[in-house]
Amino acid sequence: MIKAFLSLFLGTFLMTTPSLAVQIIGHRGAAYDAPENTLSSFKLGYEQKADADELDIHLTKDGKVVVIHDFDTKRTSGVRGKVVDQTLEELRRQDIGKWGSMERQGLLRKNPAA
Repeated sequence: MIKAFLSLFLGTFLMTTPSLAVQIIGHRGAAYDAPENTLSSFKLGYEQKADADELDIHLTKDGKVVVIHDFDTKRTSGVRGKVVDQTLEELRRQDIGKWGSMERQGLLRKNPAA
């Protein structure tokens, strides 16, 4: 009886203690459903009840912080070039993350100017 009580108490304690509770982290936002590492993907991650979003950052040639996973832009925009060798304005001109039905779903929006 005491073992059952301790198991129930410990299980309840662990499940209700915020620091020990399981958290859902969106990997690059909701990257399965929206272009990864975009504002749309992060917003959708929270709409899908993620507790947080994981993201990747790099510095551009002109010292600006950008959110992109890869060291180059080939996979996400089709344009070959290292992030560190491009300015923020050069990166903003690329169509990064456009795929599937995202545009019809209203998920593609240009990121705001920094």
